[in-house]
Amino acid sequence: MGSDPKVRAGAVDVVRFWQDLGYLIVYVTGRPDMQKQRVVAWLSQHNFPHGIVSFCDGLVHDPLRHKANFLKSLIGEVREAGMDLRQLQCLAK
Repeated sequence: MGSDPKVRAGAVDVVRFWQDLGYLIVYVTGRPDMQKQRVVAWLSQHNFPHGIVSFCDGLVHDPLRHKANFLKSLIGEVREAGMDLRQLQCLAK
């Protein structure tokens, strides 16, 4: 993972706020699944709450497209489940 990515000021507090409201936390990364241990350890080390972590299948050349496609798929699944899309919140870098 190279250098230790910096945590944005207030990021942990924002994620904890949504978790405290009962939201399921999902972290979407453009990193390949072979980096799972490092990514999960980084989240823990920086006190992010537990949540689902979505990785790329192998290496991708466009991680932003991967993230966008994941979110489109998630929106489709929320609609299929008959849930109100207002129950879905997205915070992005």
